[in-house]
Amino acid sequence: MRTSYGTFALGLVVAIAACGGGDDSLTAKEAIIKNAERICGKAFECKDSSPFGDQFETIVGANEAECKMRLLTDPDSSTPDQVQASVDAGRITYDEADAKVCLAYDPTCPAFWGVFMNMPDPNVPAECRTAFVATVQTGGDCVITDDCASGNDACTGGKCTTQPPPQPLVPEQRSLLNDLRSSFER
Repeated sequence: MRTSYGTFALGLVVAIAACGGGDDSLTAKEAIIKNAERICGKAFECKDSSPFGDQFETIVGANEAECKMRLLTDPDSSTPDQVQASVDAGRITYDEADAKVCLAYDPTCPAFWGVFMNMPDPNVPAECRTAFVATVQTGGDCVITDDCASGNDACTGGKCTTQPPPQPLVPEQRSLLNDLRSSFER
């Protein structure tokens, strides 16, 4: 089953956001916005250990505000309003308590950057996988890809449709990925 909104992670970076605290209610939209704020704050806090070197600003942004804008308006991702609408329509289940636990998780800098490299962080709370859960099965009606329960589906033409597997990395891509991963293992 797909954990919607990128496992409540830019991919799973979303798992690192910090909660605003208290017993205040937290809508799905608010959780996503708080997450973007925390991701960008953590990125700049951990800038010196970034694997991106002199490309940091090109990849992350020149400042936290630009970083947040990029995360919340990425054309390849669902917007907070779209996710909230899918929650309201029942295409995604949202668990506020789980989102708060997930938002309170504050990883180390190596763990934070590891998520960018698709390296699992064993300390990410299980609640990060259940804060947002897609409910639409293959062939069902969807509005955004985050509605689709299968991790192999995308919302195409209003239906959750199985997508072909990604192409394997060419040797140059594999070498770059291995170099970046090894920088975290030191």
